[in-house]
Amino acid sequence: MNILMLSHADTSIKYFLREHVADYLTDFDFLVSYENESFHYDICLFSENSASLQELKNKNVANKYIVLDPKMNSREHMFNISHSDGAIVSSLEQAERAYKYQRNILVQPWFRFINFNNRKLFVPKKLNPVINIVYHGNKVHLEAMKDTLAPALTELSTERNIVFTAIYNIKKLGMWKRNLPKGVRINHLQWNPDTYLEQIASADIGVIPNFLPTGSRNFNYLVHKVQSKFIFGQRLNIDRKDYLHRYKFTSNSGRLYEYALLKKPVVAEPTLSISQDIEHDKSGFLVLTKEGWHNSLLKLIDNVVLRKKIGVSLNLNFFHKHNKEDYLRTLKLFLETTLKNKN
Repeated sequence: MNILMLSHADTSIKYFLREHVADYLTDFDFLVSYENESFHYDICLFSENSASLQELKNKNVANKYIVLDPKMNSREHMFNISHSDGAIVSSLEQAERAYKYQRNILVQPWFRFINFNNRKLFVPKKLNPVINIVYHGNKVHLEAMKDTLAPALTELSTERNIVFTAIYNIKKLGMWKRNLPKGVRINHLQWNPDTYLEQIASADIGVIPNFLPTGSRNFNYLVHKVQSKFIFGQRLNIDRKDYLHRYKFTSNSGRLYEYALLKKPVVAEPTLSISQDIEHDKSGFLVLTKEGWHNSLLKLIDNVVLRKKIGVSLNLNFFHKHNKEDYLRTLKLFLETTLKNKN
């Protein structure tokens, strides 16, 4: 079986395929670039930043086409996924949206499965009286935590000696200036794929805020819409204390991977994927509110034994579920089945 991969972006999927798949799929001739336009492939794996499905079909590149990490944000994107032979997505959240356009979907979070054998990370041997709480990810989640994690950090800063480290792409997105926690010492660090693991390694606690604001107007609108509906002749029971959460359809476990790898305890807001990978109070903490953030962080700040226990448990559970060998076996079966499908 000859397989072609087309992807220009330095995505986790590309790293995984390039670094691991070729060594495992011994029955396949696996290429990572479009090197020979006259050659006809069995399967073409393509990301939407590298080629469109219509272009590939016009050139008759392959028998089957599988879209990687479909965005579904434009007509062309929707055409790509609905007229392809399958899709590989990184999370349950993304799959739920993709099922509208495509039934043949492989849900497989993509991690680089980093090898530390030749890489030394600085991990403090002595306990630091200042607790380092670390975030890494997009700037949008920092700005969006104004009613949850940010006020919890503000309150904690008056009770304990903490520092908040934010690792994100400052050069591309600019400095985080909106909705900062008040009175909290903050380290703004530029994300760099070659150094950010060292920065996370010095953390005491990792945090993963996922929720995005709904806004008071949106909340009132939704409450009104629900109140106007009837079930068996009765209005739905509505309370302004009910939870109303919004998060990205592209949410996944990607930001949890580094914490699990380094055995760092984590507090996170639960999306579908995160809820699959963290068992509350055993391999991490799942929280919904400012009070939940404050309570869980305080537990970890005050108990170094608990921090170690939670971090080790997260590492064991996470990599029991997510491991390279299982991923590759699943991928191989998906590709073989897709190639055999006659539709």
